[in-house]
Amino acid sequence: MKHPARLAIQLLASIALMWVLLSHIGIEQVAARLTVQKPIAAGMAILLLSLQLVACMLRWRMVCTALGVRVPSSRLTLGWVGLGFALSQILPSSIGGDGYRIVALGRRAGLADAARTVVADRVAGLLTLSALALPMSLAAIPGSRSSTAFGAFAIAAAAVLIAGLFAAAVTRVLARWTASRLIRLVAADFGTMYSRATLLPVFAVSLAIHALSISIVVCLAAALSLDEVPWWQAALAVPGTLLATALPVSLGGWGIRESSMVLALTSFGVSDAAALALSITYGLAMVATAVIGVGLWLAGGHE
Repeated sequence: MKHPARLAIQLLASIALMWVLLSHIGIEQVAARLTVQKPIAAGMAILLLSLQLVACMLRWRMVCTALGVRVPSSRLTLGWVGLGFALSQILPSSIGGDGYRIVALGRRAGLADAARTVVADRVAGLLTLSALALPMSLAAIPGSRSSTAFGAFAIAAAAVLIAGLFAAAVTRVLARWTASRLIRLVAADFGTMYSRATLLPVFAVSLAIHALSISIVVCLAAALSLDEVPWWQAALAVPGTLLATALPVSLGGWGIRESSMVLALTSFGVSDAAALALSITYGLAMVATAVIGVGLWLAGGHE
């Protein structure tokens, strides 16, 4: 499918999902929960989002080094990550943020090698998120009123982890029986990324990135004075919600993120208006941080 058509479908999906949620819950009820009561907590959330950009830059540089791709200065790559983050808020990641990073690094290292690093970076983040979402979702099921959301999160996380192991095993076997340079390269990349020397540090940084996401949502709940959303409920809901958001079916994750957050938090007894307001605020905080990302790019990421 051509990119404009895919974009239109994802935009319509986001609009439709948001319309259904707001129509069912009520715009007035959600709007009443969107007022920031504690600006310091909101500012802390933006600060943590900015730190997350730095952590994402560090992980990408680690992946580049592991795959033998020459990476430019931290200042330059931070600018690329910043603009990529900004583009991902208005476009699907593969078209916006990831596409920009491939082109930016590709001018220096070649498009093929740049694509290898971005794909490996994306896979590393997704596998780590799944490894976190699986136990968190399973832990949430006994205390929730409905296991639907967390059960779906756990199944999705397990499927991603199994797919990652299966893909690595299959490409390794194929590499022994084929002369295809691409298959051999993919197998070598899997071997490098799954080696202890690479896996442990990349996993640690990825875990820190996702821990920051949980902390950001907790700060935003405090900023909105949503006392009915304790930190531990947010901690259990965020990994699965972010995993669902990774599905490329909506624009910038809008709609999917909100639906997942509402399903997860309401299973703990949180009101649907509070859950939706929290998710919308998280999305708006990411949009606000996109401005910081553009600033980082202007400060040195477009050299």
